[in-house]
Amino acid sequence: MDDSANWHPMSLCDGYNEVWKQYWDNFNAMKAWFRHHYAYTNWTTASAMSTQPQPDWRPGRYHRRKRRQRRRKRAQWKLSRKARSKRKRCTNRAGQIAQSRDDTEVDNEFLSFMMVTKLHRQERDAMKMKTNREDVKQSWLTCTDGEYIDVEKVSIYYRPSRVEDLQAPKADRRSIARMMYGAAGDKIYDMEEAMQARFDAEIDSYGPPLWPATPLRL
Repeated sequence: MDDSANWHPMSLCDGYNEVWKQYWDNFNAMKAWFRHHYAYTNWTTASAMSTQPQPDWRPGRYHRRKRRQRRRKRAQWKLSRKARSKRKRCTNRAGQIAQSRDDTEVDNEFLSFMMVTKLHRQERDAMKMKTNREDVKQSWLTCTDGEYIDVEKVSIYYRPSRVEDLQAPKADRRSIARMMYGAAGDKIYDMEEAMQARFDAEIDSYGPPLWPATPLRL
């Protein structure tokens, strides 16, 4: 659109209102002024950039300096690493020499000490095994007929069911039930005794084995 052309929403033939003529004239003048100054600003900026000398900036200089610094640090790290490894080798060599001297001096004494220690350990292990065997032997089930008892003669309680449990008399068990259950202790104790008697009767009647019969004797 040309700057000198005026723009109106409606032409005069369409019933243009003369009241708005001043408004649209001011609008067109403002638009022309804006375009003129916008073009002038672009022109001055372009001419200033063309006449201004370019700075002597070299982006590669910074990177080269950084590379030199990295190479210098890497070389220093390698030197320090070599020095540490050298000191470590010297220390290890000195320790090995001292250890070899000590070994040559106390070699016979050390061997005799190790032999005595080994014999003592063997005696201790043998005594420990013997003690364990005796403990296991004492823990085996015994009865009046002998030291061993047949598997088929052992009930689910690892004792003949008809043998009375002398370690816990009925009076003691009843008092324990009273202490645990209070006034209902006698009733609960009678129920437990009835259940136990029925269970023992079933065990005695059918005699179920604990496991398949084997020729082993406990």
